[in-house]
Amino acid sequence: MDEKEKNHIRDIEELLHSFAEALSIAIDERSPYNGDHTRRVAGYTQTLIDFVNSEHSAGRCDIFFDKTHSTQLVLAAYLHDIGKLAIPVTILNKSSRLGERVQKIRERMRLLRAYWEIDVLKGRCSQEEYKRAIADIDEMVARVRKMNDKPELDDDDINYIESVKDKQYISEKGKKFFYLTKYEVDCLTIRHGTLTENERLLIQQHAEMTQKMLDTVDFKGTYRQLAIWAGNHHEYLDGSGYPGGLTAEELSIESRILTIVDIYDALTSKDRPYKEPNTPEEAFQILKKMAQDGKIDTRLVMLFESAMKKTQS
Repeated sequence: MDEKEKNHIRDIEELLHSFAEALSIAIDERSPYNGDHTRRVAGYTQTLIDFVNSEHSAGRCDIFFDKTHSTQLVLAAYLHDIGKLAIPVTILNKSSRLGERVQKIRERMRLLRAYWEIDVLKGRCSQEEYKRAIADIDEMVARVRKMNDKPELDDDDINYIESVKDKQYISEKGKKFFYLTKYEVDCLTIRHGTLTENERLLIQQHAEMTQKMLDTVDFKGTYRQLAIWAGNHHEYLDGSGYPGGLTAEELSIESRILTIVDIYDALTSKDRPYKEPNTPEEAFQILKKMAQDGKIDTRLVMLFESAMKKTQS
């Protein structure tokens, strides 16, 4: 290969890398809660690669990433969340259990109060029934407001929603108005986090979408595995991950690395609405426990911890 061909390949690689960086900005900018996640994951990946290579040079590690391999893996890190472009922003940005629905509930409760006031004025209900109805509405407003932002719901919270989920107002003409919709009930019975089970499954589809989108790119040669690495960043060694439920035998070292650095950033990130950030020390304790449980690669966790400590020293 002459110098002209080498320069041409280098130019293509630089263009591809720049394009991946641009896409990572688009991914992160879609949600304030994604922040710089994609770029941090790429940075952590490069940090681990550099440390592994230095350990290899010192004869302490048998893993080595040449320049092309390193470029490919960092590129996969930049593109690992590209599937989030297909996820509705309302779900990506859902910072509380009810999200935008909380305002609709407030408006509905005001309307129900007005209905009950009309009923008592027209003699359709007694003063006692009216007072009980208004007290129920006030209690629901107060409890929903509190539960919406509560880090974790307890049995009392869940039992309360179960007791009122079928509560309804029946108008003079027989029309029924439920105090809470089925979706709102689903949201208010989320014990931890902000997503319903259906929303969580939809979010999880981003990994499958990542591989599907990258499969449309005609990656060749050393880049042909990039889509697989990026799409497998939520797979665990014991088969409990997604989207494919793959096991250790099916997961390359590159996919394992992306899984670990992705989890680390999720744990330490300061821009997640549903949790306080873990310290790096706490994050690595969690990663080590996951490795002990057979979910992620123990050796790579230890190498990554050493790499991060080296950068902070």
